[in-house]
Amino acid sequence: MRKLMSICIIVLILALSVNQVVSESFALAGYTNPYDEFWRILEREAELVVELNKTRDGEIAKQLIENSRLGAENAANISALIWTSIQELKKSGVKLYYTEEELRKMAYEIKEYGLPQETVKALKEQGWSDAEIKALERYIAQNADKIEGDFDMEEFLVNMSRAFVDVGFKYNEYERWALEVWLWKEQDRPPKPTKDKEINPVLSLTWVNFYSAYAKGDIEAQLSWITKLRDKMVDVLTTVYVEPRPPKGESPVLRIEGGRARVLQAKYKGVTAYIRGGGVKFNMAEYTILPNRIVEKSYYWPHALRAYELASEIRTILLAMNLGNGDKRLEGILNEKVSELHSALVVYKLSERSIGQPYRGFIRLSIKTLPPRTGTQSLGIDQRILLKALTPEEDEGKLIVAIEAVPTKTTESYVKYKLKIKLEAENNAVRNLKIKVSGDGLEYSKEIDILYPEDGGKIVETNASKAIYDDDHDGIVKVEGKVEISYIPVCGKAINSKSFTPDSAPLGCDKEKTIVERYSEDFEVEKQEVDTDKIELSIYPSPEHPKTFQDVTFYVTITNDNDKEISGKCTVYIALPEGTGRYSKDVIVPASSSKTFEIAEVRYGKPGTYGYSGVFKFGQFEVSASGSVTVSQDSSGSSGSLKIKQVTFEPSLPKVQDNVKVRVKVSNSYSSKKTVKVELVVDGKTVNQVDGVVSGGKEREFILSWTPTEAGEHG
Repeated sequence: MRKLMSICIIVLILALSVNQVVSESFALAGYTNPYDEFWRILEREAELVVELNKTRDGEIAKQLIENSRLGAENAANISALIWTSIQELKKSGVKLYYTEEELRKMAYEIKEYGLPQETVKALKEQGWSDAEIKALERYIAQNADKIEGDFDMEEFLVNMSRAFVDVGFKYNEYERWALEVWLWKEQDRPPKPTKDKEINPVLSLTWVNFYSAYAKGDIEAQLSWITKLRDKMVDVLTTVYVEPRPPKGESPVLRIEGGRARVLQAKYKGVTAYIRGGGVKFNMAEYTILPNRIVEKSYYWPHALRAYELASEIRTILLAMNLGNGDKRLEGILNEKVSELHSALVVYKLSERSIGQPYRGFIRLSIKTLPPRTGTQSLGIDQRILLKALTPEEDEGKLIVAIEAVPTKTTESYVKYKLKIKLEAENNAVRNLKIKVSGDGLEYSKEIDILYPEDGGKIVETNASKAIYDDDHDGIVKVEGKVEISYIPVCGKAINSKSFTPDSAPLGCDKEKTIVERYSEDFEVEKQEVDTDKIELSIYPSPEHPKTFQDVTFYVTITNDNDKEISGKCTVYIALPEGTGRYSKDVIVPASSSKTFEIAEVRYGKPGTYGYSGVFKFGQFEVSASGSVTVSQDSSGSSGSLKIKQVTFEPSLPKVQDNVKVRVKVSNSYSSKKTVKVELVVDGKTVNQVDGVVSGGKEREFILSWTPTEAGEHG
């Protein structure tokens, strides 16, 4: 059925002279034949991937990078050509939607009279032989009665245009992989990030120029600067640090200092180590005024490879847009990729050392302080854009998405499944979420007004899919599809559910972002059915309306109405003021029964509404539940407790006449401060005591001393 529909589509496109429209559009792009180029590049890509896998050779990696770049450009071009063809078809008044009845009529006419002459001519121009054309006519004739469903040519072509952008992204992925295989042959362990972080200083000036063009919506300027940024990343990653080699080139550095952007002169010295996970350590020599010296600084860039891939993906998007692809969805994907690149460019300063006075060839640039509001004539970039681009701590909400396909019903011949989409807001809230799912046997959409970080993640479950059959009779059902989520971030001061109003978002924070995630899963068909509709998970806190610092117990009930026992692991995530807690328990639930158990006991130190969610996984199945609890302020301060959390000795094995320090950690779960007296009692006698105040919701360590006078055990 799918093959027949595809062939009918080809016939329709050719019969309606889409090829002519595409060819005319392509001539404007200055190429000879993008479709021939597509296959040539693809074949070469496959050869190079195999060869690089085998040899790990740097020269092969360079060839693969170059071919991948050509592939991404070709895919972006074809995507734009298809898009412009759609517009030409719509302008020409060509019919783009066909009902099932109309498709059948076309197939019957082909069955009786053969393909139209204009279609035969178009096929021959594409290289089809007479025998292949006759085989096509026979296939359509044999399957004319099996056509099902309408056909929307515009929707088909739009999806094809988008698919070629995805092809470009795949080439970008191979480009990044080639760099990794070439350079990351020896990998060090990741260093611990420091608090001293900034946008990569080697790339900061190029990045800021790109970001300025992005803020203005200048596609050609964006394309130019992202190409320079991508190429500069290659220079950074391939230059290896060798002491005492002179630093490489002059590189103006943009940095935020004292709330302003400053331009300093520096020289890049090279990569000192390639780090697991796609990071690098590198050194720079930088000129400072006070005191007048050159400082060599060491940086850790944890997401170097990811930043390179994102820059390449952004270039693919911009190239498609610049060549005429007007798909609004691309703008949302671009906004998301730029935000991700901003995060991926963050580096951490590990150390610095003075390497002497400025030497010849290292002549200081005049240091420019960019005044607030007015920007700077030397760079021509607005100060607000500079600050936003160079500030590593982002104030806008990010949406974190995790997708899981889970079966809802399995039989000997088919599987039904659903998606669990976990959405989590990071840094700040996100709003106007629009979710669209399109996959095998599954269509779903949902809108969410706003999502806060304090929600602790929200799980969206789709409806169950249609039955997906084991057509190959190998015991495996493969499902795949995509999830598209658009949203608008909330910017500025971090907000919560009590502080946000639609008008409180800063100006300029209204760009819609789009995340596209694909899913693929293999399910095993089973002889014995397990119906997840007959399994229920519920989570509830006790008390239902707690106060601050009050003990809150979370209970879980799992109900199993199947006629077989199930066993698995239950995991509950509870959002707390200090972060999200994770609690797990292995559970067995007999057939046709329920089980209730305690999963966690927590305290909330601040009032507010906190989310919680949980999942019970058993075999390849799972069920989930979520909710929220509202915590009110305990103004009386009467609810809580004082507890000794820990007692340690120094030394741990004291000798007679040793000065023993006894460290006692006391916790106060009351909302108000409490005065406590801590006594050290040895062998029934008080040998030391201290008094002190423990703040509400805090812990404090008290130190008591004791000098043993006799050997032996003491209690």
